[in-house]
Amino acid sequence: MNAAAAVPAAAAAPAPSPALTVDQTCAGSSNFLSRDFCRVRACRNPAVAGDPVCVRFREMEAASRRRMDQ
Repeated sequence: MNAAAAVPAAAAAPAPSPALTVDQTCAGSSNFLSRDFCRVRACRNPAVAGDPVCVRFREMEAASRRRMDQ
């Protein structure tokens, strides 16, 4: 009997769960103000940088900075 054959095969690693969107992460926020704070905090996570909410926040911030520079 081959020793390698006696070792059971390692179980396949479970597939990673899909990342929650920013809106899903902040769905439980009770009002619009706490929801926006949650969204800003969630967008600090590089894993969700491409989320449409985070993209929109960056665009709004850039527009605000451009207005302030005029």
